[in-house]
Amino acid sequence: MPDSDSYEITPEFFSAEASYGVNNYLSLFSATLLSEDYQSYTFGSGINLNYFGAASFDISTAQAKLGDDSDASGLSYGFTYNNTLTDFGLGLRVAGYRFSEEQYYEFDEYLRSYDDHTSSIIYAANNNRKDEKYIALTQSFGSTSAYVSYSSNNYWDDRRDSSRYDINISHPLKINGIDLYLTMNLYQSNDSYLSYDYESGINEYSPSIDEKGWSLGISIPIGGSNSVSVQTNSRGGDYSQSLAYSGYNNDDGSNYRVAYDVYEGESNGVSGNYNRDFSFMSTSVGGSYKTNSYSQVNANAMGTVLLSKHGLAYSALNSGTSRILIDSNVPNVTINGSNNEETNAFGLALINGVTPYQKSYNTIDYKSLPDDVEVLGSVKSMVLTEGAIGYQKIKARQGSNFMARLLSEQEIPFGALVFDDELDQEIGIVGQDSTAYLVGVNLDSQISVSWGDNQSCHLVIDDSILNSQEVIRSVHCDN
Repeated sequence: MPDSDSYEITPEFFSAEASYGVNNYLSLFSATLLSEDYQSYTFGSGINLNYFGAASFDISTAQAKLGDDSDASGLSYGFTYNNTLTDFGLGLRVAGYRFSEEQYYEFDEYLRSYDDHTSSIIYAANNNRKDEKYIALTQSFGSTSAYVSYSSNNYWDDRRDSSRYDINISHPLKINGIDLYLTMNLYQSNDSYLSYDYESGINEYSPSIDEKGWSLGISIPIGGSNSVSVQTNSRGGDYSQSLAYSGYNNDDGSNYRVAYDVYEGESNGVSGNYNRDFSFMSTSVGGSYKTNSYSQVNANAMGTVLLSKHGLAYSALNSGTSRILIDSNVPNVTINGSNNEETNAFGLALINGVTPYQKSYNTIDYKSLPDDVEVLGSVKSMVLTEGAIGYQKIKARQGSNFMARLLSEQEIPFGALVFDDELDQEIGIVGQDSTAYLVGVNLDSQISVSWGDNQSCHLVIDDSILNSQEVIRSVHCDN
């Protein structure tokens, strides 16, 4: 339900979205939002262009009955392109271009049309967006990283417009043997808006708010995973300074930060927070105080739970709308990426915060695998659309690994294939003297050897084989 404190009306509504991966190169998605006097539908597709990145296109249609009892309907078109040129250290994302017809209303615009007469006119004039553009570039120069972005919005009343530029630069330094990390941010925003007079209506001339700002910070490691940072900020000519201490506890994965701030020499502030992640949930507590202004305390817990036909998966993160479900069939397999996730009792790991329209890069941490787990495959990169859930199965087994000599009434030839019938996995190949290296073997394993013209036999696994200390263990293979 919409917030009753923000809108004059709070209608019930239904929303849903769905996506479907046709193949590795094309995905389709759709969404809808329905209420009594407002209906919208979105359809789109995402295309994997391999080396040339990924692109998506969508079209939305909306129909609404507005607060003045008039009807409005229109279309909105959007295009997004994303590419990362890893050979050059360059990343490009164009959240591209979106055009909306004058009678296209977003849900919040529809709700605002029911505000009092003056408020609804002002809101409509300042939010009836015609088109929007966004571009961001990232570039690495050795150890220096740079980020540049630009966004602009045009409106159907051409007296209204807005734009913003951002530049971020980070660079590590070493002075007299002390490691430092320097960060700098510059921005400029221009925003002209429309004002309203009850007698004359929308004013002919629109006031403009122009703001410039910058920040400069230095972080100094002080041992372990702790650091001290100093930062100066300027926003619209107002200055503030901050001194902070932060750290990370490697034992439980928690992190913490305390800070002391000075605002224009007129007021002071202190703040602090503590965060800790569990396998299924992340938690945080914190507080802040500013003299002659405010004080607050906060606590929250968040996470993601995904129930699918493959089982239950969860993650302590709740970031982004795109995610990947990794299915290894065995627990305790760590997947490295933007965040590290470990497969649970169902053999599932949920990777959150995947950047849409950009290749995901996740790897298996082979060094941390339990002694009885063997991974036979790898995690492949994927490109997801906004809101999509990708699924990928990797070959992994849990059990004993050993060299076996296969004993059978038939002669098992060199090159015969060893299969796990239950998981439909090839787990080995027969070598000389009917020997084969078997992985992930346990009492429940259903393993067969096949060769020639539909010839095969099945391994007989018992405790004596699993507990044997022999370098090469004898295993019967019955017809």
